[in-house]
Amino acid sequence: MDQVGNMAWIKLEIWVEITHEVLEILVKITHEVVEITHEVLEIWVEIIHEIVKLEIWVEITHEILEIWVEITHEVVEITHEVLEIWVEIIHEIVKVEIIHEVLSLE
Repeated sequence: MDQVGNMAWIKLEIWVEITHEVLEILVKITHEVVEITHEVLEIWVEIIHEIVKLEIWVEITHEILEIWVEITHEVVEITHEVLEIWVEIIHEIVKVEIIHEVLSLE
């Protein structure tokens, strides 16, 4: 029995040693995973920061474009009004020219 007990004890010690080595390996792997995760998270933070900067620029650009569209719309309306006035002026000039031609024929 003593020999069986010793063998069991030796087997138990071997299992404890193997378990200890496996746990050390798992701790090293976990440490590496934590470091890699940290690096990946830092990269994601940089990416998100850039995306936020991009979104801010997109918003600013959108606002600028809205203002530009309003200004362009106003310019188009004013141009339209000016052209209508020019058409009226040209129409009046043509009428005067026609009257002048008719009068000169008589």
